[in-house]
Amino acid sequence: MSPWPVSPKAPAPKTAFLADPEIFGTIKYDFNTICDRVREVAYLNKGLEISLIDVAEDKEQTFYFEGGLASFVRHMNHNRVVLHKQPIYISKTNNGIGVDVALQYNDGFSESIFSFANCVNTMDGGTHLTGFRSALTRVYNDYAHKNKFLKEEDANLSGDDVREGLTAIVSVKIGEPQFEGQTKGKLAMPKPNRPWNPWWPKDWLCIWKSTPMTPNRLSINVYYLPRPGSSPQSPRPGGTEKQP
Repeated sequence: MSPWPVSPKAPAPKTAFLADPEIFGTIKYDFNTICDRVREVAYLNKGLEISLIDVAEDKEQTFYFEGGLASFVRHMNHNRVVLHKQPIYISKTNNGIGVDVALQYNDGFSESIFSFANCVNTMDGGTHLTGFRSALTRVYNDYAHKNKFLKEEDANLSGDDVREGLTAIVSVKIGEPQFEGQTKGKLAMPKPNRPWNPWWPKDWLCIWKSTPMTPNRLSINVYYLPRPGSSPQSPRPGGTEKQP
């Protein structure tokens, strides 16, 4: 088989399909629904431009995000007060698995974490999301102990503590992904292939410390969170600014 021609002027490959009316019954394509999915794919593949054209309704929408997942997180935190202006972004490949993570804290109390595998929205999570949560909790506790925010006799912060007010996107790219169920809602990966060690804690701390105001803001945020077995802490300070 000859290789695919690589040329700036080469036409892009096209895929055409029509839904089977015997399976779907009434067929109606909703432009807004397709827009949501195309926008999501553009966020997950930074630098990729996708145009959606509805000839029948004379509609057209183009999506392009140079920031990729960081832009996705900023979009999710729109109109929220954020604790650090720029999202933290990590991109790495380990054992043949590409991992991209973007996260940013806001002054809310709930977490908003979305996970993807090969651009498939794993709504039920999976080992990639479990690994991220575990690694994040471990990094926070290591940082809190080393910097004396937690005393030696203090209980560790829980996962719920460190994810309070967190907005994050976790995306992995795998050669042969294993999903649970036909809807691919949950990623199942063998334990040895989980991509979070050993680089994640080290890279996370390096980028965290190099982000302006992030260490102080996030450390204060962690310090004021209630901890198991201790009396309630004072209310934590407010955020830095509202997302544009």
